[in-house]
Amino acid sequence: MGGKMSRDKGKGGELEVRDLFRTALQGLMPDVTVIRRNHQQAEIGGADLVGVPYLSVEVKRVKQIVWGKGLMDWWEQCTVQAEEDGKYPCLVFRQDHGKWLVMYYTYPTQKEAGAQAYPGIFLWNTFETFLKIGFQWRGPCW
Repeated sequence: MGGKMSRDKGKGGELEVRDLFRTALQGLMPDVTVIRRNHQQAEIGGADLVGVPYLSVEVKRVKQIVWGKGLMDWWEQCTVQAEEDGKYPCLVFRQDHGKWLVMYYTYPTQKEAGAQAYPGIFLWNTFETFLKIGFQWRGPCW
């Protein structure tokens, strides 16, 4: 799939994830409507969603997930963007008719502690589990 259909699918995925974050953060943020799609991502780059506290969010919705290199290419794109944004990388992805999954760091990287660049430890969970872990103390724990 290419062109307009691919862009529409990507936009639809971004809107779904935006709504998931808005629902999850209702009451934890003064105004969840600041969470929105980055309309300038094609022209100037940047995360797919902006306004999510602490996170640089990249969204991928595909017909079939290519586990291994394909997923790691997305993760690399996400981590590079997060570093530019000064935020934590958050890759949200799903296969058609599947559940949203999230790849993220389980703890701050050693780089933040003053060491050289270190990839940290990352894992993936369902979106629901990610939210329970990340926002369990009435605020992001990243």
